[in-house]
Amino acid sequence: MEKLVSVIIPCYNAEAFVESAIKSICNQTYTNLEIICVDDKSTDGTLDVLKSLSSRDSRIKVIENETNLKLIKTLNKAIDLTSGEYIARMDADDISTFDRIEKQIRALEESEADFVSSYFSFITHQGKFHSKSFQLLACKTAYSCKFMAMFYPPVLHANTIFKASLLREYKYQESESAVHIEDFNLFSRLIINGYKPLVLTDYLYKYRRNQKSVSYLYADLQDENHIVQSKMNIQEVVGIIVENSVIKTLVSRNRRISIDDFKSAFESLMRIKNLYINNYQSCCEQEVKEVEDYCGQRMLEILLQGLLTKFSFWPFSIMFLIRNWPLLVRRNNIKYFWMRCKWVIGQLKERRV
Repeated sequence: MEKLVSVIIPCYNAEAFVESAIKSICNQTYTNLEIICVDDKSTDGTLDVLKSLSSRDSRIKVIENETNLKLIKTLNKAIDLTSGEYIARMDADDISTFDRIEKQIRALEESEADFVSSYFSFITHQGKFHSKSFQLLACKTAYSCKFMAMFYPPVLHANTIFKASLLREYKYQESESAVHIEDFNLFSRLIINGYKPLVLTDYLYKYRRNQKSVSYLYADLQDENHIVQSKMNIQEVVGIIVENSVIKTLVSRNRRISIDDFKSAFESLMRIKNLYINNYQSCCEQEVKEVEDYCGQRMLEILLQGLLTKFSFWPFSIMFLIRNWPLLVRRNNIKYFWMRCKWVIGQLKERRV
């Protein structure tokens, strides 16, 4: 018999997208679900859409916040209302593929993982295909995900399924330092404490590029908290303190990167990589390769950012590529760079619409 999966969906002013999001969960091949939709005092017609959907599917439970609690408290409230053995995240403006939950639950039950995510595709605001995800080409195992967690969430938060006992214990941190990086904060605490993620290479989720999302509306605060979290993670995992200005470049929060910024970031990343591999030697060759691939992808990402903003980066980039050829020009990294370029092209097309 299928174990109960609780799907938690925080909803705020998502009238245009929420029906598609919830229907993508209702139509899953895995059917033993409770779908907990918490409306955070929306000012549009979101609540009416939720009530209409609930009247047609008894698995949908609609909860209304009396006041606007914001995302973190709404998520924690939803967790408290769950009764399933697993808890799945879902955003109110995204779409899950029909077999997402079935594949992720199977992976959880057949592995030692504590939470499972997958690759994903970007869709435009209008719901059209934008590009495939490029962030997760390297890190698939717990070893490489822990390395990535020093800089970024190693999995996509919105399409993750957790063992319910784990999420109920840790929840989302209700502090100013976690605002708008609740996923990074949560995954940092889980992974540093030894809990294991797993990333499936199936594309099981469609992530909408919504210009009213947190990433667009509160970018400055998100950047600030992200840099602080990354600094704490690096110190916790490899025991060194890296300057905020360097981390700002390493996590692509530096909007006007210089060649000196790039050099400092590269030197710091190589030092962190070597310390990490030396500190955690109980790993296989494939896991080390994933870490090295991720380092190459980070530097290609920063290099691309420099190329797009400064003409002086072009001659420097050629020399850098020649000198670091073995690290940068690997199959995964070339694929990453190509997918990243397609993402940029997709952005340019989107702006013209």
